[in-house]
Amino acid sequence: MGPDPGDDTLEGFVRHIAPSASEADREDIVQETRLRELSHASSAPTDDAGLGRWRRSIARNLVRDRWRRSRFPVPAEAPGEAPSVEEQLVALVEGDAVRAAFANLSPLFRQVLFLRVVERRPAAEVAALLARNPADIRQIQHRALVRLRSELVGRGWNDHAGERR
Repeated sequence: MGPDPGDDTLEGFVRHIAPSASEADREDIVQETRLRELSHASSAPTDDAGLGRWRRSIARNLVRDRWRRSRFPVPAEAPGEAPSVEEQLVALVEGDAVRAAFANLSPLFRQVLFLRVVERRPAAEVAALLARNPADIRQIQHRALVRLRSELVGRGWNDHAGERR
């Protein structure tokens, strides 16, 4: 399933992979693709075929990101609506419970979770920082999340909904 054979431009490719997107959205995707291409020019392939594949993969990822965001929109807070005192207290207590559960993790688990989840660093970068390989980092992250979940469940959290029982 390739782009329209008569249109080998980036615009044609985006039109092919996002036919239901508005023209403005498709233009935004093309523009963001070109911006990312320029900002990461040092890592771009040097041959024409490789550059085309790289450019299309950037566009494809942007289309996927937009689709995912549209499926799970983040609700905007209504202006002037402040959380109730009860909601603020629950958030504070839940935050304390998460901090306490996090503090019970091993130093390695805390470090990996902080770098991977909070700072959103790639596994390869964290692996280089901790002198391990990326597969180890992903495994440590998984084990740390499992341990954190069990700590939270032990503190009365609902395992499936992510909230207190």
